[in-house]
Amino acid sequence: MRGSEASDSFTLGSLSVESVSFGEVTYEDTAIASFMMDGIAGLAFRGLSMVTSPTLLELLHAQHPTLPYLFSVFLSNDPDNLAKPSHLMFGSYDLEGTVGPNATWQYTPVIKRGYGDFKYWTVKLTSVAVMDSSETSAFLTFCSNYASDTCYAIVDSGTSGIAVPDSAYDALLASVTQGLACKGATCYGASLGSFPTLQFGIAPDNTFPLKAADYVSCSRWGECVVKFQVSSGSAYWILGDVFLEAYYTLFDVEKMRVGFACQAAGVCEGGDWHGVGGYVEVDGPPMWQQVMVALSAASLVASFLYSGPVALWSAIQLILSLLAAVLAAICMGRKGSRDSSSNGELGADKGSLDAVIDSHRTYGATQRAEQSRPDVLLI
Repeated sequence: MRGSEASDSFTLGSLSVESVSFGEVTYEDTAIASFMMDGIAGLAFRGLSMVTSPTLLELLHAQHPTLPYLFSVFLSNDPDNLAKPSHLMFGSYDLEGTVGPNATWQYTPVIKRGYGDFKYWTVKLTSVAVMDSSETSAFLTFCSNYASDTCYAIVDSGTSGIAVPDSAYDALLASVTQGLACKGATCYGASLGSFPTLQFGIAPDNTFPLKAADYVSCSRWGECVVKFQVSSGSAYWILGDVFLEAYYTLFDVEKMRVGFACQAAGVCEGGDWHGVGGYVEVDGPPMWQQVMVALSAASLVASFLYSGPVALWSAIQLILSLLAAVLAAICMGRKGSRDSSSNGELGADKGSLDAVIDSHRTYGATQRAEQSRPDVLLI
């Protein structure tokens, strides 16, 4: 990537922020060009800022001092739910309207790690547990030593799944896929009921379950994807969009804390309250493949019933020839897709789609950015 530093005004709804420094990209390699967003707007702290200093949040606070110094993020897992779309609100939140009349925030302090300024929205993990079928006890637990210096999590909308440190990834994935036929994080002949509940303990004494529907996506064909990813080269866990979909999240800059919304005081049950989670769509076979399989089966049955074994063998040969032709066409299509991606055209990396904003609506002093076509990635 190459570019230069620029400065301009930044507008969210009716809020205008002046003199915002940012990097203006003049060249990007094919890997970055395949990302679905056109820009990145960081909502973390000064310690991470390489160009935008003061940060966007600092400028927003300085130029609009009456606006509460916080923002909230709701990530819907149902893009067709127009009543509760994904939204970003600066200076406010809608706990009752988003979660329910008895909903409460469960707070955890932001932890400063290392020297210098704050960097990430980092919180302290007290445990990560894989629960048994009764959900009353754990058969595998990480971070059970509260004094451990390695169990911290970054709350980050720029990460799609749950990022797990290298040291824990294999053991955690093996425990949630135990007894299933899996290749990596993809399992076959499974359903949501095949996977256990996870339980995240976060300081000071909060417990946040993730049900299977929160961290696994399954197709009706029994193919399931566990939404874990490796936190490569880092000892940090990352609570990405999978966690933010399950728990409406408040980022409180003034009080340096993160709030996760639960349905009622002490009642945190994952994301079941607003639908089935999923940033990865596990698609079944296309309709034309389903029709072809059905017609092939019908042809075999008809040939055997009405014409005997000889005609059945002829039908099998014909079907095998058709399948070979179809497979050749699919391979040609995939080669064409790879060629297009190598020329810098938009790829189909769904995992790069995170918290995005496109169109804006204003609610008094609160600006809400609804999820649509990704123009800006917020992290």
